[in-house]
Amino acid sequence: MFGSITAKSGITMFGQTLQSEMLADFLRSDKDKSLSSWIIPDTKGTLKGLLHHYCRLDYSGNIIILVSESTPSDYIKYLDERQYDYIIAKESL
Repeated sequence: MFGSITAKSGITMFGQTLQSEMLADFLRSDKDKSLSSWIIPDTKGTLKGLLHHYCRLDYSGNIIILVSESTPSDYIKYLDERQYDYIIAKESL
């Protein structure tokens, strides 16, 4: 598990150039199930438009995004359109 800000900075820190999404980025990956799942809390949509960089890595397993009830609806739509797994955490009072 690592946070969305760490994930966002990691894309450029490891020398990845920002690439546009391709059609394949909208389809659920058929990754090796023995790879570890990556869990990334991202309640504000920090990784919108960037998650495909992590999904393309050979060593990344299933990516699960943790969102909240207050996560912007356009980010949830982004996750749905690309078939990313996400969990909506209920906010407590």
